[in-house]
Amino acid sequence: MHMNSTPTGLLLGMAFLWSLDLDAQDTKWAPQANGAFLINVDYVVDFNAERGVARWVAYELLPEETLGEAKRKSGFKRDERVANSPVHKDYTHSGFDRGHLKPAADSKSSSERMAASFLMTNVAPQTPQLNRGSWKQLEETTRDWAHELGEVYVVCGPGLETQGQLASGQVEVPSTYWKAILRTRPDTACIAFLMPNQGTKLAPFPTYRVTVDSLETTIGIDLFPQLPPTIEQRIESDILSEWPGLDP
Repeated sequence: MHMNSTPTGLLLGMAFLWSLDLDAQDTKWAPQANGAFLINVDYVVDFNAERGVARWVAYELLPEETLGEAKRKSGFKRDERVANSPVHKDYTHSGFDRGHLKPAADSKSSSERMAASFLMTNVAPQTPQLNRGSWKQLEETTRDWAHELGEVYVVCGPGLETQGQLASGQVEVPSTYWKAILRTRPDTACIAFLMPNQGTKLAPFPTYRVTVDSLETTIGIDLFPQLPPTIEQRIESDILSEWPGLDP
């Protein structure tokens, strides 16, 4: 679903990324950035400072990124690039997990990548039932797809609806979370999920599968806009494409 042309901010951000010789693949399928466009060593963020959470996070996931020896660190860090960045204590005693959007387990190939995954601009409030349940299952399956397919491209973020704020008043609590995954081999296909951020046990993650087209309408974001229009129209309306280990 094409919506608008690529904004100047995203083009400048991508040029900066290439000038640093970082991995341009992480921006290859990124949506338009409407907020603070943040470039990290292995993922990019469109951060919404008004909500205190990312609008989206995008990255290419390679098998080796899931197999490195970098140890998970518990230190969530303020992102100094963003005015009024969320901080660790915003979430303390809130009842919500500090939910990674780019998972730490997708960032194991170096200590630099692991540390980047703990920036607070990569974090959003998720219920334990979501973060440790269906969302975690989807993260694990996405890593399996990266191994089976060679690489996948991931875009994820919070939904637009809000169920309040954390006590600090700096961070909104989204009512839903979404994730879309693109593969380009052995064919080109997309798969998408939209999950409730609820305090009761969720169903297994395949229950929340939706078409990319319907997800775009719900979240107001054109996903994978770089796809040729004929391919985009075909695969984004399709919920029947087969994915390894997942029934159509």
